[in-house]
Amino acid sequence: YQVHRSIAVLDIVAQRSVIADVYGYLKMKLAAGDAVGAANSYAADARDKYLRLFQALGTNMQSTASMLGVIANGYIMGAHGEMTIVRDGPDETRNGYPLRMTQDVDGVWRISEM
Repeated sequence: YQVHRSIAVLDIVAQRSVIADVYGYLKMKLAAGDAVGAANSYAADARDKYLRLFQALGTNMQSTASMLGVIANGYIMGAHGEMTIVRDGPDETRNGYPLRMTQDVDGVWRISEM
C-alpha cells in the first residue's frame, strides 16, 4: 500500500510582501501622476472606474498618494487577501479602511476593492 500526497507550502511573509508591493506600486504611480499606471494596480473589472477617478483628480493625484495611508494588518487566504490600511488625520485621529486583493489566473495580485 502506497500513498502519494502533494503538500503546498506557502511563505506567508513572501506572499504578504507581494501584496504590499502592489499597494506600494499604486502609491508610487499616483505620486508620479501616472493615472494609467495606477489603474493597472486594479483588477480588470474595477480598472476603468479607478482610471476615471484618477484622471478626474488631475494635479491632485500626487497629493492623494500621500493621503492613502499604510498597511497595518491583513490576511491572505488562497487567491484572496484583505489588508487594513490606516492613516492619521491632522486632528490626531486614526482612520482605517479595507483593501481587498485577488490573484488573477495568471498569478498576478491586483486590488479588487478599496
